Amino acid sequence: MRNRSEMTSAAIVKKRKTIKRPLAVLATVIIAALLIIGIAVIVIDPFMHFHGPVNGLQYSLLDERYENDGIARHYDYEAMITGTSMTQNFKASQMEELWGVETIKTSFSGASYHELTSHMERSIGYNPDLRYILCSLDGSRLFTEWDWNSYPDIPEYLYDDKILNDVNYIWNKDVIVKAINNINYTRAGNKTPDMDEYGAWYKWADFSEETAMSAYVKQEFTRKTVLSEDDIRMIEENISNNFLRLAKENPEVTFYFFLPPYSSLYWKNVNEKGELIRQTDGEKYAVSLLLTAPNIEVFGFEGLTDITTDLNNYQDTLHYGPWINEKIMNDIHSGDNRLTPDNYEDYFENLKKLYRESDGTSFS
Repeated sequence: MRNRSEMTSAAIVKKRKTIKRPLAVLATVIIAALLIIGIAVIVIDPFMHFHGPVNGLQYSLLDERYENDGIARHYDYEAMITGTSMTQNFKASQMEELWGVETIKTSFSGASYHELTSHMERSIGYNPDLRYILCSLDGSRLFTEWDWNSYPDIPEYLYDDKILNDVNYIWNKDVIVKAINNINYTRAGNKTPDMDEYGAWYKWADFSEETAMSAYVKQEFTRKTVLSEDDIRMIEENISNNFLRLAKENPEVTFYFFLPPYSSLYWKNVNEKGELIRQTDGEKYAVSLLLTAPNIEVFGFEGLTDITTDLNNYQDTLHYGPWINEKIMNDIHSGDNRLTPDNYEDYFENLKKLYRESDGTSFS
């Protein structure tokens, strides 16, 4: 006959087993659920991190910084259009027609030179067939440190091949929601945007003098500024460590950089602040550096007053309509408005004179 202490010990052991059993079941259920979710995310792969688009599944493509790397990894192409929002209304089909090569468009709204360079560098690594890259050279991103990123939450876990940090993708609530949304997007009869429509915003924009003027805010003059030694250092590092380095390391790729035609209201603001000389001289120095690489071509559209003073081309002081993108693409292909060692200094001197006295809508 067992004594009381033995009976008590047996009861405790039994109780522990009774507790452990449901905990083990719960743990098994959780692990199974995580595995199912993980497998579903990998199969659907809404941001195309592991593979290209799944046959029969349509992708909404609404998150450039999450989708661009996957497009660059898994699409077939020999040319790439990239850059800031100045490039989002380009049509890849136009480049395909002019250059005769398959083209993707992977724009990054508000991107810095460093972010764009990192993307182009990864893309070249993914695709040895990449031959042409067309990219905006935004003067508004010139005066920054070379490694600065304008977007604070870049999803770095999508941009590398480290398996361990893929947990940030596979078991990410937002990614899971995106996967479900793509299923619903497909069931609703939608189609994956092509490279003409991907990232394009012109359909929702109002291009008119009224909307452009409503975005204009008169700037207070402080003092006329010129390039400082720190400005020169910053520009040299920004260009040399980003675009110029990439081009020199990849001589088989032709890079087309273009200075976008911001509206004359933008230049009016620059002049109002007393920064016209600093801005134009800064751009001139940047172009002089880029022109040292034989596989870089630079184009300037800032002084085309038939574009920049017609505010019906704009939805604000910067962003122009797709017909301007079409002209830029045609000119780059034909070589019009190209800046060379022989003409780039005159280009910027004329730009300086052009906008010095402008009221933003007309020229004397």
